[in-house]
Amino acid sequence: MSTLKVSYPVRRAGPCRVTTGATIEKQSAALDARSVVALEWSLHWLQRHAAVKVAQAVVIRRALVLLADHLSNLQPEDIAREGHNLRDAAKGKGSAVSLTEARARMERHVETYRGPEAPGPQPMGHWQDMLCSIEERRESRQMLERLEQLMEAHQ
Repeated sequence: MSTLKVSYPVRRAGPCRVTTGATIEKQSAALDARSVVALEWSLHWLQRHAAVKVAQAVVIRRALVLLADHLSNLQPEDIAREGHNLRDAAKGKGSAVSLTEARARMERHVETYRGPEAPGPQPMGHWQDMLCSIEERRESRQMLERLEQLMEAHQ
């Protein structure tokens, strides 16, 4: 008669190694228009600037790691503000633009920077240009510059 010997993995002292070679858990999340635009813009950016084509999941994984790094390095006075930002994101606060309009802006933006007069891939503008028109962003920038001038004048 033979006996079956059961062996359990030995827990080693020291740091645990987390491997990233395989997907170990699948999560799902509903993305709002702002997040979809950020994701699609990132994919375009990577393809244009780094000549790398990656899956959406890769960009999302990288974004989560960057968020965790950001949260780990927050100063105590910034923690509450970041909590409010995440709470606002959960409530859908962000941009009032529809996904259809944002995607149309993305296509126009990509075509604008792919003009025939410029050889090779051209740099892409800021991703929030998809959410706000360039005119709206220019007006906001001008307003902030005027506000800074007023504050400097009163100091």
